[in-house]
Amino acid sequence: MCALCGCASSAPRPYTAESVIKAQETATPRNTATQVSDSAIYTPVVRAPLTAAPQDYPVSNFEHWVSKVTDHGKVVQLEDGSVWEINPAYQAKTMVWLTAQKITVSNGLNPQYPYLLSNISTKDVIEGRLSSRGKP
Repeated sequence: MCALCGCASSAPRPYTAESVIKAQETATPRNTATQVSDSAIYTPVVRAPLTAAPQDYPVSNFEHWVSKVTDHGKVVQLEDGSVWEINPAYQAKTMVWLTAQKITVSNGLNPQYPYLLSNISTKDVIEGRLSSRGKP
C-alpha cells in the first residue's frame, strides 16, 4: 500500500497534486510536542498612539546604567531618573535586564519609539521613548 495516497498498487505511479494534498490532509502528525504555534514565532508589533509626546533627551556617548525595570520589561528607569517606555516588541529582552547594567542612549528611526537603548552587557539594542525626564 502506498504511504502517500493509499493506493494498493505496487507499481509506482506519478504523484498528482490532488493525491499529495489528499495525503497531507489525512496524515496525522507523528509528534505534536515539537509543533510550535505561529504566535510563539512572531512577536506582534503594537503601535503607539500618534499623539505621542515630543521627545527631548540629550543623546551623547555617556554611559548610563539601569536603575529599575518594572511592569515586566515595559518600563526602564536609568540612574539619571529618566523613565523609558519600551516598544512591546522588545519587552521580553528588557524584562531580564539587571540593575547596574550599562546603557547608552542614541537616536533611532522609529517615530513612535525614537530612541535606541543599548545594553552594553547583553548587547541588546531596543527601541524606547522617553516617558519622564527625571532629574534636570
